[in-house]
Amino acid sequence: MAEDAVKGKASSGEVISVDAGGPRRLRFRLRDARATVAVLVLVVGGAFTVVGLVDLGLLWYPVRFGNAPWEFGTLSSTFDNLPMTALGVALLTLGLMWHPRLGGAWLRVAALCYLAAGLLLLVMAALYGLSALEVIGRAPDESMEAFTRALVKNVAEIVAYTAASGVLALVCWRAVERER
Repeated sequence: MAEDAVKGKASSGEVISVDAGGPRRLRFRLRDARATVAVLVLVVGGAFTVVGLVDLGLLWYPVRFGNAPWEFGTLSSTFDNLPMTALGVALLTLGLMWHPRLGGAWLRVAALCYLAAGLLLLVMAALYGLSALEVIGRAPDESMEAFTRALVKNVAEIVAYTAASGVLALVCWRAVERER
């Protein structure tokens, strides 16, 4: 009975007929549905990415490099605000993987962007460590608990986002290799 509900093959270009148990039958091309979903995911991912990047950009303006408390606070806020941008970029990547015509070169660009993001995170981690050492020397004893919590949280975020950047770069690169 369940076998009768769907007729046809599920390859990307073939027509699938779905019997909803009534007199009407739904027919669609799997490739068209996949492209439509991919475009929706790309649009939502693009919106999240733009909003996240604007938030991150506003954190860094005006720039005050050389001021350890500013560097520490700005980097802490940057790591705290990365989820919106990361979600957007992940959705963009997913949309590129799903779209039947956009994959290839764009996935290579995404892989290189993930590698660059991972390297940038490592540079930010080094700057964060240096500013944390300077701030810890100046911090009053009563603020050490909050400082320690921020430090632990941000180190976990640095490790997670750097690892995710590396994994996603590899996934994008291999997805292009599989298409060949």
